[in-house]
Amino acid sequence: MVSGMHKIDKVNDLKNYNVVKLTVDNQNNALCFSRSIIPYNRDNWESLVNKVDIPKNLKFYKHLGLYG
Repeated sequence: MVSGMHKIDKVNDLKNYNVVKLTVDNQNNALCFSRSIIPYNRDNWESLVNKVDIPKNLKFYKHLGLYG
């Protein structure tokens, strides 16, 4: 099975419940899928609240929902 992912660039996509987020390991294998924000960026969350774009040093991914 193959499942696609794409980097989330906008904070609105990160907050959107309809966008499925995922975490990956060092080989980009999916570890966890969630409609909540994962991984939760505890230390820098306040820096994201009022932004439109996600800072480049933070990586969040969305599941594309295509299977092959």
